[in-house]
Amino acid sequence: MNSPGKGLPETFLQAAALRQHDRYPEDMDWQALVHAFFPDSVVGMAQSLSNITAAFYGLMLEQAGEMFGREHINRLSERMFYRLGRRMAARHMASNVLLERDARGLGRLVAAAIFTSSPEYRLEVLEFSPAQVRLRIKGADRYHRIARELGFEDALQWPVLREFFRGQGDGLGITEHYLLTMDLISLDDDSRCHYRLDIVRRQQ
Repeated sequence: MNSPGKGLPETFLQAAALRQHDRYPEDMDWQALVHAFFPDSVVGMAQSLSNITAAFYGLMLEQAGEMFGREHINRLSERMFYRLGRRMAARHMASNVLLERDARGLGRLVAAAIFTSSPEYRLEVLEFSPAQVRLRIKGADRYHRIARELGFEDALQWPVLREFFRGQGDGLGITEHYLLTMDLISLDDDSRCHYRLDIVRRQQ
């Protein structure tokens, strides 16, 4: 990367390891390019990535509906999220992070997904024990927002992340003994959402 000058966004300097191999002509004002397009805050960067994720999801399902019929949109969404949930669970299990094989372990995975990938959600933990974890997820649902923008929100069953968290539970290997339910409490036209997520030990 060309030698950085003064006044560049702090986020750019922190991401220098990712940009260190970029090269520009000597007569190009590459710093102006950075100022114009590089997010100037962590919040801005997270929101930008979130918007791209939502757009990819929405445009993929829109094309699937046009090519194969709207009746396939929800099933494709469910299968994609389920497999993504399993994949993310496997990644965390391969690390050294604490993941109990009970309700708490899955609760930790839910929190991890929100922390790392869903900046517009707010997490409320109401109960956290080996037998039961009760959570509330509030905020803005980016998937509803893009589905509504593209005109197929009625083809999906909300909340669409239900299968993602079920995939996490299967990846963790606890769903034989624990039941996960995720229900819609409210979801308005501005995509403001309130979801209930419970992980409860099954009765023997």
